[in-house]
Amino acid sequence: MNNPFLTISIPTYNRGFYLSQLLDSILDNQLLHLGVRVYVSDNASTDDTGIILDSFYKKFPALLTYNIANDNLGADANYLKCLTVPSSKYIWLFGSDDLTSPDAISTVVKLLHANLDSDIHLFSRLNFYKSIDETTLQHFCAASSLDKSFSIADKPNTIRYTLLLKNSRDIAISFSYITSCIVSSAKVKLFLSEQHPKYLNSLYVHVEIFLSLLVNGSTLRVYSYAPILNRCNNDSFVGKDRSKRRMVDYGLKRIAQHVFRNEKYIYNEYIRLLGRQFLPPRIAIGDLSRAFRDGGLSSLKDLNSSRNFTFAELPVLRCLSKFYEFFLPPWFLKVLFKINKLLLFP
Repeated sequence: MNNPFLTISIPTYNRGFYLSQLLDSILDNQLLHLGVRVYVSDNASTDDTGIILDSFYKKFPALLTYNIANDNLGADANYLKCLTVPSSKYIWLFGSDDLTSPDAISTVVKLLHANLDSDIHLFSRLNFYKSIDETTLQHFCAASSLDKSFSIADKPNTIRYTLLLKNSRDIAISFSYITSCIVSSAKVKLFLSEQHPKYLNSLYVHVEIFLSLLVNGSTLRVYSYAPILNRCNNDSFVGKDRSKRRMVDYGLKRIAQHVFRNEKYIYNEYIRLLGRQFLPPRIAIGDLSRAFRDGGLSSLKDLNSSRNFTFAELPVLRCLSKFYEFFLPPWFLKVLFKINKLLLFP
């Protein structure tokens, strides 16, 4: 039997209710004809995840495989299992609390077949809070960079990766949001056979791997298409405290220092983009979904919501970003974020 074309690979921990919704939305016997399979790696959940997985497996034994760890391995180790166990051509990392939009899987498969020269594929998303009937489209970069291919090495029919960083408003353009990422299984396994990831406790080990693939010559394709329904305000790592999320994002600086140690210009652009994540939403440039995610309704009236309005167009915001670019100690960044939150969102 030939290996499947695409595996939807889902790391999960204590999200039985959400996982059940996800599996119910994607498991369909039509996936067999598309060459798609589903793999779930459960990180020793203490809820009813095991029962749910067994129930779905009985209905779809040809489509679903799963593993339940004896002990909690940590998020990064679970991501690695999701990237190394499947034997398909491509692996789609998928957050267990997210969903797919209608006809998403068949459309994604068509897009992958049309862009087989790319090793990494990054998709846009639809954000929602309480109801999937009320979604907001979010692209991570300016419209001019969508539906294009990027590389660090000089390649025909690709654009410089630094231009993508310049035209991006959200660090998710560099794979921090796992559900947006589809990657070549062979490339990941080759990389891991040659070196061990350095940042296994960062919650961003997959970012280290994907950025390293780019440095080693892989091509990235960025899509305007949004196959993902992202459940906002459900960050299991930080709860309701956005400053904690920013401290997790801070760890991306160390990853970038390691991966781009011989690419100084790219590193500088990456850090400028990362610095924007620390700006309070009232002065950040982004789309409506960014405002909902980081600031809530109170920030909408003061936010420029044009999707084509890039951050770099405002000199004052460039200066503010530059201030964060030097990255004061994490504890001080947290204090600044708390002060901003108190002043701007009483």
